[in-house]
Amino acid sequence: MKKSKKVLLILIVVLFLFIIFLYSPDIKFDHLLEKYENENSNFIDIDLNSNDEKKTISIHYHSINSEIDEKLILIHGIFSSSYSFTSLSEMFNDYNVILIDLPGHGLSSLLPDNITSINIHTEIVKQVIEKLNFKTFFLGGNSMGSGICLNFASMYSEIFEIKGLILINSILVEEFDMARFDFSSSLPLFITNFISKLTPRIFFQIVLNNVYGDVEKPSKNTVTMYEDFIRREGVRDQILELKWRNEEYGTVYENLNKSNIPILIIWGSKDTVTPISNAFFLEEKLDNIELVIYDDVGHEPQVEAQKMIYEDIINFLELNSQS
Repeated sequence: MKKSKKVLLILIVVLFLFIIFLYSPDIKFDHLLEKYENENSNFIDIDLNSNDEKKTISIHYHSINSEIDEKLILIHGIFSSSYSFTSLSEMFNDYNVILIDLPGHGLSSLLPDNITSINIHTEIVKQVIEKLNFKTFFLGGNSMGSGICLNFASMYSEIFEIKGLILINSILVEEFDMARFDFSSSLPLFITNFISKLTPRIFFQIVLNNVYGDVEKPSKNTVTMYEDFIRREGVRDQILELKWRNEEYGTVYENLNKSNIPILIIWGSKDTVTPISNAFFLEEKLDNIELVIYDDVGHEPQVEAQKMIYEDIINFLELNSQS
């Protein structure tokens, strides 16, 4: 009996130490604001309808070379942020590059009711563009951000002059598996809140190693950035409580082909998140496209292969700037 009690005590201690190792407290928003806000940072208020009530949220965006007329708007993917594009964006000397943080990402407000969808994100991007009074621009994104761009161009090509679309390792809008990112459960709130804090730094390192084509690519600064924004106060709780709304996107490709917008599709051949088969699917479905594939690159070519992606994007921009 004494021996079994001793074993139980040891197991409890080991479990306690393991939880301490896994536990990562929230990071205050003010701390992240001080660390990440820069000379290109801006905030804009937009309105969302939440449970039949209008709620105002703050959207953070970067505006690089804001004095230049030619606009390039870029949108990050899920669990990422505008900062995944900052290094690349600084290479475009002749373009005003706008990088938008979606709600619950980067330095933007959380969603007010834990309900989201591609259409909701599309409406947010539209409001930001309208408030900035942009009429003509290039639009691009990575992963879910590309899906938002596809949806936006499909819905609003008659309202805005979209000079070109840049789709980087895109999701397929009509086949986007919302359940894949729906972590909501019937567990008591205090339990999910506790579970959400079990994200040590090694967790982010492992995830990024699997996302990138080369495990050497995620720098310490990149890992820290992802860790910081996911550990921001309220973000992990929202991830576990977020509900994705099912919606229909059946006419996206038909609408895009009618608009005749030039499209550049870029893909990393080693992407394990959005497989390269997506690229060939889009190539079949869409007209007026150019497909570029990078060997040995994963899900974020804008970080992993900056020189190559810059050259391909700048050539695309220059080709279509005067059209």
